[in-house]
Amino acid sequence: MTDRLILSVATLARLAAAAEDRPLLLVVEDAHRVDPVSGRALNLAVWRLLADHVAVVLAWHPTAADRIVGPWPRPSLPGLNADDVADLITAESGVQPSAAVISRILDETHGKALAVSTLARRPFDPVLAGAAPMLITLPLRDVAQRTFADLMRCSPHADRR
Repeated sequence: MTDRLILSVATLARLAAAAEDRPLLLVVEDAHRVDPVSGRALNLAVWRLLADHVAVVLAWHPTAADRIVGPWPRPSLPGLNADDVADLITAESGVQPSAAVISRILDETHGKALAVSTLARRPFDPVLAGAAPMLITLPLRDVAQRTFADLMRCSPHADRR
């Protein structure tokens, strides 16, 4: 038996064992970032989870290569549209954004609500209103690091590990 098959069977056995007493939900966010070996192991395990009480949700960027493939449904969750982005910015910042700002934020965030709302909470009201020039690059990396660092700090120690 190859190492790849052993890893796949072990993954399947672990998931099945975890679902023996109660149903299990396996969520793989950013599945496009899973390394190829883990992707193949999960792929085989998910294909074989027919009789087990395991539900699997895989989320990946639509332009990324599939590392975990299968015949399951692939719903698409589009980002917010321009009107929704404008409403969210207004709700979060109290500022009515200019059309240029809406377009730029929509383009840079792909309409991801968390990124839009976090950007809107930053103190740059004149920029949102279109009265001051927008930065060459929006501070999305900084926003993401702070947002997720805060989420991690609030998580129990075992979850952070």
